[in-house]
Amino acid sequence: MIPLLPPLFDPANLAHAVREIASDAHRLLNDPNASDFELRELVSRISSLLIEVQGQPNEELSRWLDSARRRIEAV
Repeated sequence: MIPLLPPLFDPANLAHAVREIASDAHRLLNDPNASDFELRELVSRISSLLIEVQGQPNEELSRWLDSARRRIEAV
């Protein structure tokens, strides 16, 4: 029997999570009225995804997520 991977590591689920983060980051970084709550929530989602992909062969994804998190935290 093949062990099941956590749902996030299904390629479609992972791609969906990354697209949502990218879309929300673009929207919030370009919105001068973005709330602190929205920014903190996005940082939290990025941090959670970073934990999920830790140890997986996603070095470029981890770098992108870390860069996005730092950019949002700087706002």
